[in-house]
Amino acid sequence: MHRLITRWHPFALLALLSLVLLLPAVLGAPLGFDEARFLEDTRALAGGGNEPIATPGAHWLGLIVLWAGGEGVPLWGTRLPDLLCAVLGVLVVHDIGRTVFNKKIALVAGALFAASLALNGIGTRAGAGAPGALAGLALMDLLMRLHLQAKGGAPMALWMAHGFWFVLGAALLTQGLAWPLLGVVFLALMSAERRGLGWLVPLRPFPGVIFLAAVIGPWLAALPEGTLGTALWPPMAGEPALVAPTALLVLWPTVLFAAPALGRLWNERADPANSGLAAWLIGAVGLIALHDTAALAALPGLAPLALASAAALFAVRDGTYERFRHPPALGVYALWGTATGWLIVEAGDRAAWSTEACLAAAATTLAGLYTLILIGRGRYLNATVAALLTALLLRLAP
Repeated sequence: MHRLITRWHPFALLALLSLVLLLPAVLGAPLGFDEARFLEDTRALAGGGNEPIATPGAHWLGLIVLWAGGEGVPLWGTRLPDLLCAVLGVLVVHDIGRTVFNKKIALVAGALFAASLALNGIGTRAGAGAPGALAGLALMDLLMRLHLQAKGGAPMALWMAHGFWFVLGAALLTQGLAWPLLGVVFLALMSAERRGLGWLVPLRPFPGVIFLAAVIGPWLAALPEGTLGTALWPPMAGEPALVAPTALLVLWPTVLFAAPALGRLWNERADPANSGLAAWLIGAVGLIALHDTAALAALPGLAPLALASAAALFAVRDGTYERFRHPPALGVYALWGTATGWLIVEAGDRAAWSTEACLAAAATTLAGLYTLILIGRGRYLNATVAALLTALLLRLAP
C-alpha cells in the first residue's frame, strides 16, 4: 500500500481506476428513456428555448458539449460531462477520507466508491445525477471540515466558507433539495450534539444566504406556476442500471464490509470523524423514506459507507477484526456472493452467452470466489482488492 501511494499519486490512481470502470458503459451502453428526455431538454436549451427547465444546472455542461460538437456530437460525447463529474466525485471522496482519516484509508474509500453500481449508473449516462452528486459530495466535504474544526481540527479557509454557499446553490440547481436536505439533517444532528449553533459561525451565514439567494433567485422566479415542487424534488425514475432491485445491488461491491464498518462506526462514535459519518448516514437513510426509489439515497449513503468500510479495514488494534466474523457480517458476505452471481448471469444474458461472454463470466466468477476465500482466511484488505477486480471484470464483459 505504501508503494502504491508513493509511486502513484492517489488522485491519478483513482482517476485512472474510475475511467477504466466507467468508460466501457460510456462508450457502449444503449440510450435509455430518461437519458433521451434529458438530452432533448438540453438540445432545447441549446436551441434558445424559453421554457424553464426544472433543474437547469444539470444541463449547463451538456450545453458546452453541444456548442463545441454541434448537433452531430455522438452519444458517448454527450455523456462526457457526467463521466467527468463522476471521476471528480471519486476524488472528492478521497479528499474527505484524507481529511478525516489518512491517505491509505482515503485511497481504499475512493476505490470502493468508484467501483459501485450506483456511480456506474449515473456516471455513464447523460443526466442530473452525476453533476448533482459532485455538488453534493463537495457540500458534505465542507460540512465534515466544519464539523472537525468545531472539534479542534484544522480551521476552514475563508474560500471554503464562500465555497460552501456556491456548492449549495449548485446542488439546488442540479438536483433540487436532495443533497441540501442531507446537509440540513447533518447540521441538525451535529447542532443537537453541541446544543447550540455557534459552531456554524465560520460559514458566515449572513453574506452566504444573500449570495445563495442571488444564485437561485432568478431561477425560482422564472419557474412557471405550479412547478416549484417538481423543481425542488425532481422525479428520479428508472434507468435499470441505476434503480437495482435491492439496495445491496445498488451499493455493490462497497457493501461487502458494511456490517463490521457500521458496528465500528457506532462503537467509536465518540471520535469526531465517526460521529460525522454516522450523521451523514442517518441523513442518507432518511432520504429513502422520502422518495420512491433507492437510487436517490444510494450515492449520498454510499460515500460515508465507503469511508467507514475503509476505516474498518485498517482498524487492526481496536477489536474491529473480530466483527468481520460475526453473523451479520457472514450474512452480508453470502448476500454479496448471491448478488455477484446474479450480476454475472445478467451480463451473460445481455451478450447472449457468446464465447467472449462465457470467458468473462468464468473470470468474474473466479474473482468473486477468490474474494470470499480471502475473507474466510481473514485477509480482508486483499479481499477488497479482489472485490474491486471482480467489479472491473464485470464492467469489461462484452
